[in-house]
Amino acid sequence: MRTIEQRIPFIQQGDRPWCWAACCAMSIGYIKAPRYAPSLADIVEFVKMQPKGSCEADPPTESLEGSHLHCMRVAIAHLGRRQTSTAPPPSLADLMAIMQANDVAILAVPGHVMVASGVRLPGNSLPTAEVRINDPALPSPYWTRFSNIEPSLTNCLVMHVKKYA
Repeated sequence: MRTIEQRIPFIQQGDRPWCWAACCAMSIGYIKAPRYAPSLADIVEFVKMQPKGSCEADPPTESLEGSHLHCMRVAIAHLGRRQTSTAPPPSLADLMAIMQANDVAILAVPGHVMVASGVRLPGNSLPTAEVRINDPALPSPYWTRFSNIEPSLTNCLVMHVKKYA
């Protein structure tokens, strides 16, 4: 079995529609160290240009539907000091290449985003390939066949681990 796993910290979005902020926190925690990941409130306040502490006192309840990838790019660039690029839905080979480069793949499906944190090929068989998903709306990461999620993927945000100047 061939396996690629990244030690991306798992962060839940809680009861707020902030999957995009949780994915940013997971990605930044991966490059900096989990204890240095910004809080979801810090990310939301930065993106929405709200005063520090305002989200904890009066959390916005709306999601950033339609603009979440742009907001994630802005948050990762500022808070994580990393470049990102958007790509069409990745094939399994694309996803493996992203992980082999130690970059982070944030997968978008309609109305939601999640982080891919691993790939495994049981018996080196592509049809049975699995991907490990850090879904911030669920209680823990899980493995699923890539073929189960591939039809739903709309695009991919790649966070490049190499720091830019």
